[in-house]
Amino acid sequence: MADREQIRYEANPIERVRDLIEANRNYFPELEQAAEAMRDELNVGSQEVYGALAERLRERHSITTRVMPVDVMRETLRRFDRHRRQLLISELVDGPGRAFQIAFQTGLSEHGGVIDAIVHRTGALDEAARRLFRITLGNYFAAAVMMPYGAFHSAAEQLSYDVNVLAQRFNAGFEQVCHRLTTLQRPNARGVPFFLLRVDNAGNVSKRFSSGTFPFSKFGGTCPLWNVHSTFDTPDRLLKQVIELPDGSRYFSIAQMVRRPVAPHPQPQPRFAIGLGCEIRHAAKLIYAAGMDLEKAEGTPIGVNCRLCERENCPQRAEPPITRTLILDENTRRASSFAFSNAREL
Repeated sequence: MADREQIRYEANPIERVRDLIEANRNYFPELEQAAEAMRDELNVGSQEVYGALAERLRERHSITTRVMPVDVMRETLRRFDRHRRQLLISELVDGPGRAFQIAFQTGLSEHGGVIDAIVHRTGALDEAARRLFRITLGNYFAAAVMMPYGAFHSAAEQLSYDVNVLAQRFNAGFEQVCHRLTTLQRPNARGVPFFLLRVDNAGNVSKRFSSGTFPFSKFGGTCPLWNVHSTFDTPDRLLKQVIELPDGSRYFSIAQMVRRPVAPHPQPQPRFAIGLGCEIRHAAKLIYAAGMDLEKAEGTPIGVNCRLCERENCPQRAEPPITRTLILDENTRRASSFAFSNAREL
């Protein structure tokens, strides 16, 4: 079973690209430099980025940007019409989203060669992984244009990593800011090494990034004791938590539910939870940990996920750990659905 999962993992372009991002510590200096140079050339504030990039695309690339009605775009949020030289963005996309989508297109139009060079140096990739990695790097560039490294890093440090204030200052969304915070790994101007997780209310992981040491699982979901899952019950609150893994390592995390582009009635409104965290030794730099005694704060014991967690007597365990032998006893019912031996399987 484990071998079959490993084979599926290695053949999965999403996991392949996640590995490439992790290998680069989610930091691509060529794209950072290109994005900062572009913002310097634009010489506009965050609220004017969309308009300035629309004008740049029109003047330099003969590309017209249009915000289109939902009945024209239907399920599509952005589409580039090469034949008509038009970038079409759905009216459902909010302001920060529109700036991001036009920055993505500008990146491909002006720095496609830089992106291709990064893809090429990774070695052999199948077509799906190559295309996905290229899109991922285009997204990276777009975020770097909206939140240029020097200005964003300086503001993050000054504001003690207050995500909502950073979002206001850079005209960005909560998720965009959290994602950007995981990329601050410039050698002479490092930020807090954050990790990020995005899950839906069924526990499916759709994003994970780390510039630190958090041991994300490559298989399965996440621990239900991590309060990132609780945000769906408290959609207007930002939650914070100290968590502790079975090996004793401790982390500080914040979590909040976010809504994606508006969905027309009667379609369901997409909702996700964003978890952002760092090792406990960095938490004192965050405004969210102000007033906490981080050394004495009790950590919630969690696991990476059930199949890899060896904590006993967990009442929320969904599966036994793959490293232990399952014990079945019809005469006993424990709080946990599974009992297992203390001896590891080899």
